[in-house]
Amino acid sequence: MTDRVYPSAKPNGTATATATPPATTANPNAAPMKNQMYNNPSLIPYRPTPTAYHRHNRRRCFCMCCFWTILSICIILLLAAIAGAIFYVLYHPQRPTFSVSSLKISSFNLTTTTDDTTHFTAKLNLTLSTKNPNKKLIYNYNNYLYNCTVKSSCFSKWIISGVH
Repeated sequence: MTDRVYPSAKPNGTATATATPPATTANPNAAPMKNQMYNNPSLIPYRPTPTAYHRHNRRRCFCMCCFWTILSICIILLLAAIAGAIFYVLYHPQRPTFSVSSLKISSFNLTTTTDDTTHFTAKLNLTLSTKNPNKKLIYNYNNYLYNCTVKSSCFSKWIISGVH
């Protein structure tokens, strides 16, 4: 049988290959061994280090952590906005109004001492009225301390009792 298994490497094409070549002889049709492309011993072939993979995992973990943090903050802000909108729709809050009903000066004294200092003393009765336009909201006020200053010097101090 003269079947060719492989094409002939000879130019005339008359050589035939046997089905099982003898083990002691080299295959004349086999391609010669090629040297490596970079045979220089000073060049080290590239081999990725395992730390590069770990760095990628750390970077991915950091990115995922940032993503979930930002997403949770956005969800919390969205829920707070929804709760504020529901509060506004249900209660329709409005600002209370304040007005001065009466102001009475019960005593007024202006004195000048011998060293040319002027002292002013007065007693005022002030009636402050408030009106709450909200039917569902109640305001409670504690004691207030009011200071009246002129050119960074304290002119007077008032204490207003709380209102419930």
